[in-house]
Amino acid sequence: MLTSLPVRTKLVLGFGMMVLIIFLISTLSVISLNESNLRFSSYVDGLDKRMGLMNDLLLAAQQRAISARNLVLVTSAADRQAEAVTINTEHQKVKSLLSELVAGVNALAPSANSDSARKLVAEIEKIEKIYGPVALEITRLAMSGDNSAAINMMNNECLPLLKKLVASVNDYKEFNSKVALASVSDSQVEYQNNRDFLMFFCAIAIAIGVVLTILIVRGLSRALGAEPTILSTIAQRVASGDLRPILEAKMSVAGSVLSSLSEMQSRLSLLISQVNTSSAVISTAAVDLSAATEQTRIGVENQRIEIDQVATAIHEMVATTLEVARNSEEAAHAALSANLQAQTGGTMAKDAITQIKRLASEVSKSAAAMAQLKIESLNIGGVLQVITSVADQTNLLALNAAIEAARAGDAGRGFAVVADEVRTLAKRTQGATLEIGTLTANLQKIAEEAAGMMEVCRGLTDETVIQVSNTGNSVETIVAMIDNIQQMVRQIATAGEEQSCVAEEINRSVTSVRNIADDSALSCERTASSSNNLAALGTVLQQQIGHFKV
Repeated sequence: MLTSLPVRTKLVLGFGMMVLIIFLISTLSVISLNESNLRFSSYVDGLDKRMGLMNDLLLAAQQRAISARNLVLVTSAADRQAEAVTINTEHQKVKSLLSELVAGVNALAPSANSDSARKLVAEIEKIEKIYGPVALEITRLAMSGDNSAAINMMNNECLPLLKKLVASVNDYKEFNSKVALASVSDSQVEYQNNRDFLMFFCAIAIAIGVVLTILIVRGLSRALGAEPTILSTIAQRVASGDLRPILEAKMSVAGSVLSSLSEMQSRLSLLISQVNTSSAVISTAAVDLSAATEQTRIGVENQRIEIDQVATAIHEMVATTLEVARNSEEAAHAALSANLQAQTGGTMAKDAITQIKRLASEVSKSAAAMAQLKIESLNIGGVLQVITSVADQTNLLALNAAIEAARAGDAGRGFAVVADEVRTLAKRTQGATLEIGTLTANLQKIAEEAAGMMEVCRGLTDETVIQVSNTGNSVETIVAMIDNIQQMVRQIATAGEEQSCVAEEINRSVTSVRNIADDSALSCERTASSSNNLAALGTVLQQQIGHFKV
């Protein structure tokens, strides 16, 4: 896989890997040293801080004890008050320093040293919990004037606790000193380990660099196949025309530059030999082609003359065909106009037939209505007879009522007036009935005459419908005949147009053939010239190939 890579890629990969390894080793070294430095600095800083807190704590405790002693010895109230304030201040300072020290120790990472430190600080904290209240109690007793009790507590309790506190603080200081010495030793060991680690990886990097250098050199040697100066000499020899076999390539590796140069030389030698043979054949063929081209040119010239005559005849035929097509088109337009007029007449005839049929239907309906009117008039006469009979009966009843009212005297006078009015209405009804009878008789006579006239009109309408229907059929026949004529004229016009198109296409084809003949004649001339040039080039090519050594 590496042998197929380009030289630039191989060099980039080799030196890139070396740079990467050096970068990784440098990065790991810096990180390792930085971590060691951070750990050591952090521990030393924490150790110094805790030692400072412990010293401040011890000083504050001692100052508190000194102020308690002074409080018992001084007699001035102002001095006693000042000492009491100092005791309280130092007591608060001790508490604060102790809390900070406990927090710092508890924050240490779990280890044997940190556990021991916590135990020592816990012991100091335990003593302070007892010692602090004792100092405050001594202050209270001294301020209250009980100096003997204060001195007694100072000697029996305060001093022993102070000694224990000092001893515990000293134990812690001694422990911190031991831990500091151990940390320095650990740091030295860690430094030596890091140094050995770096030296090991540097040795690995040097070994990898040597291996990569060997691989790159071997890869370049295999890819080139020979020294660059030898390759340059061979390339110059091939460029000068020396195509004899390359002796140095016998031991070269397949795919190398030297092997490729040898293969190129072999193919160029074969190609030059083939070109030399082909150039001789081309020179001979060019002479024969020149003679054949001249004969072809003469034949093409004769063909062009014949094609000109054919083109003239076809052009005249195209003009005649276009005239026939134009006349057929005009006849088709005339037939179309006649067809439209006939269709319009047929449509009007159909409309007339429809209107006449509607008229006949209306006349039939009118005749039926007149007959019905006659029947109803007769019915009215019967009704009038009934009304006349009722009026006569009413008149008779009114007369009888008047007679009875006259018999009744004054008692029937009002009834007589009503009977007289009824009789008057009966007479008026009889008169109206006579008038209605006269009108009904006249209406019956008119209805009979109208019914007769309607029958005559219906007969005439039926005859008109038959005649107009015959006329419509004739118009439809004429329309069909005109349509057939129009179709035939269209076919003639279409055939004329198609014939014109075909003739025009033939004319174009003949023109194209004539143009092709012209182009062929020109091509023949060019071919003849090219053949002569080809023969000359073949001669020159043979002369040029003669310079190569095969």
